[in-house]
Amino acid sequence: MLSETGKSPNHNATKKATWHWPIFAVLSLIILPLILAAFYVSFQTFRELHNFTLSRREGFASLAAIMIKEKFDRVIDVGISLSTRVRFQELVEAGKWDEAIKIMEDVPKNFQYIDTVALFDTTGTVWAVTPLTLEIAPLIGKDFSSRDYYQGIAKNWEPYVSEVFKRAPKPQYKVVSIAIPIKSDKILGILLLTIKLDAIVAWSKNIDVGPAGFVYIVDRKGHLAAHPTLSAEGDIVDYFSVPTIQRVLKGEQGVEVLFNPIENEERITAYAPVPDYGWGAIVVQPTRIAFIERNRAVGRVAAIWTLAIFVVGFFTYRLLRDRSLIKAQRDRESTLLRSIGDGVFSIDRYWNITQWNKAAERITGWTEEEVLEKPFRNFVKFIREHDWKENITFIEEAMLYGKVYFMESNTVLMKKDGQEMPVGDCASPIFDEKGQVIGAIIIFRDVSAEREAKRMRSDFTYASHQLRTPVNRALWSLEIALEEKRKEAIIDKLSVAYISLKSVAKLVEGLLIVSDIDQRTILPSKENLRLLDMMDEVTRSLAQEAEKKGVALIIEPISTALGIFTDKKLFTRILFELIQNAILYSGKGSKVVIRTISQAEGILVEINDFGIGIPSEQQALIFTKFFRGQNVPEDSVGGGLGLFIAKETIQILGGKIWFKSEQNKGTTFYLSLPA
Repeated sequence: MLSETGKSPNHNATKKATWHWPIFAVLSLIILPLILAAFYVSFQTFRELHNFTLSRREGFASLAAIMIKEKFDRVIDVGISLSTRVRFQELVEAGKWDEAIKIMEDVPKNFQYIDTVALFDTTGTVWAVTPLTLEIAPLIGKDFSSRDYYQGIAKNWEPYVSEVFKRAPKPQYKVVSIAIPIKSDKILGILLLTIKLDAIVAWSKNIDVGPAGFVYIVDRKGHLAAHPTLSAEGDIVDYFSVPTIQRVLKGEQGVEVLFNPIENEERITAYAPVPDYGWGAIVVQPTRIAFIERNRAVGRVAAIWTLAIFVVGFFTYRLLRDRSLIKAQRDRESTLLRSIGDGVFSIDRYWNITQWNKAAERITGWTEEEVLEKPFRNFVKFIREHDWKENITFIEEAMLYGKVYFMESNTVLMKKDGQEMPVGDCASPIFDEKGQVIGAIIIFRDVSAEREAKRMRSDFTYASHQLRTPVNRALWSLEIALEEKRKEAIIDKLSVAYISLKSVAKLVEGLLIVSDIDQRTILPSKENLRLLDMMDEVTRSLAQEAEKKGVALIIEPISTALGIFTDKKLFTRILFELIQNAILYSGKGSKVVIRTISQAEGILVEINDFGIGIPSEQQALIFTKFFRGQNVPEDSVGGGLGLFIAKETIQILGGKIWFKSEQNKGTTFYLSLPA
């Protein structure tokens, strides 16, 4: 049947259906690649986060193994220090065991992880123990040569960490013993330091694996030495039959996902051997916890891609149907996003707030209800950083001259909670219908990221410049060396290349430390340390460099009892930088004198060189990043970061650093650190 126009009633429907086919075809061409991309990205995210999670747990296992090694090394160092006391060795050699053990009476008090200290002769017979209890007393004079700790030390008379065992006297809790040979020109006896498993359990708990995760430690025979549920009492738990334990005791390191039938769940098990001791550290965490971030991330990626596909499909359909409508909609959305991004508020001629957007609430901490119709200066304080005075000139000028005026650079906003935020932007006048200024709109935004980016660009540019010179010098020297025939010339050019590349390595290492300082990720781990030990360690590491330069390193006597409570790694780094710097700027035949002064509030270290000194006009810049003096020797390595690192690090430790210098006479650096 035809209509009055002569066309079938189904004609329009057929035409509409025909018109939809190109749209669906285009949508398919757009959406199908997006679906494939979604699957690919989700899979890649899953794989990367899966591998990251496994490698992170493996890192935890390595960290636990290193931590256990350091603890054992520390106990052995303590034992060696105790066993090498002259008076102690004289008493042991004379068989005066009771007098010798008195020297050790304070050891369990000073080192709380040490349970008992015992003295054995070279045949394995125990002759003295502290603390001596009624249960231990009957064991004096008995032969313990069958014990693992005696068998282990008797092989080569070197320090030995025993396997887990039950001690002989009651209460018979599980312990680990560290045997230290007492020797001078011959073996005099054995010093045995016994550690309860509770101490090793406490050590293992220092490694934070995450929720439901834990670390456990096994000895060289697979006996459990530390576990969150392990009790010092009871029988020794043997894990040697567990395949993971067998692998770690063979020196293997790895990570596996295993099913635990007892707990009926999958677990990530990472393991690493304890270097030098044959023990093993194992990290365990349920996969449902360990992979929760992976699963969430993949879920977010999938949700985002699903939403993106839906949005792309929807807006593509709308675009094909009505491009102008989509453009208008996008313009409105863009305007809305711009208005939300920055803080915006308006004031009237009397400086009372009349408008206050959500971004202003978020940035300042003041809600709209708190500020509306109230004086602007009671809530919003723009402060100049250079003189710490209020900065409202740009608002006054905008209202006075009827033009847009921008904030001064280096302006901060004082937020409701008292925090400071770097801000920027402008004030624009508001006109009425007669063209009269009736107020102003103030726009402000957080520029912290921009400042940091600018600083980073500056640092990166300077670092790149510092790297380019030694790299080019090394390449040039290597190119000439390749063409040289004479051995002496080749060695000379290779030496230049070596010094240049060494400078690159030192600069890169310094940049990594500076990055940690700038990001405030350095957290000191303080402990009681002997200053003499640290000073010996630093000077030994620099002895060859000093000898090569022809500089004498002189350390004025330091009391062996002089101690300091600080972070060993950070303080050693400071000493290394300053002493190395003194060597660098000293001439051949000169000397560097290191003096330590004990003060009531702490210690003072003086590092005095008699080198080229620091020009007076450059002394104000000496601690700035990348600064190198004009008189720096040509063969020096580094990039001007050493003194900056030393200053920032000593401040982290709560100390101070300063210097005195006279050109061509030398420089003295002073380090003050609380005890």
